[in-house]
Amino acid sequence: MQIATKEEPVKEKKENLEDAMDKELAGAKTEEEKKAIKARYEDKLSEVKKKIAITDEKIETAEKEPVKPSSVKPKPSPTPAPNPKPNKPEKVWGVVKLAWDETVTKYRTEYVGKYVCESEIGTKYFDEHDDAHDYYVWCGDNRYLCNYYWDDYVLQEQVPYTEVIHHEAVYGWIEN
Repeated sequence: MQIATKEEPVKEKKENLEDAMDKELAGAKTEEEKKAIKARYEDKLSEVKKKIAITDEKIETAEKEPVKPSSVKPKPSPTPAPNPKPNKPEKVWGVVKLAWDETVTKYRTEYVGKYVCESEIGTKYFDEHDDAHDYYVWCGDNRYLCNYYWDDYVLQEQVPYTEVIHHEAVYGWIEN
């Protein structure tokens, strides 16, 4: 089976180049002229030889794998390309919000111990024993009945404290 290729014109070009080089070499008088002619034709001949090698490879491949009629598909007629849709940004899984710590002030109820002085004119609370005793003496000097004592659970106080709340990072789909 012989396949018509572009090899023949390439080989003819090679032969034509070789003939032209031989003619010029025959007309050259010095060795320097011959070297210049050979150098000029070597570049052209190497390009032609490469084309021949490529063509030979294509022929060998075609001979090994014959073309089947069912595998040949007619090229479709060019149709106008549809309007390309605008590119949607690519979405990737990533961090939406970084992890963070929040400091919160809270209050707890604590009981405070006090000295209690109960008298006819009212109840008073003291932190120090000496202050409570002095009031007791004043009440007695002014003829008021008075009693004083220590009580561990007399008053409730709202004591502030801070608490650190850690929030984890939030992940989700984000546009790239």
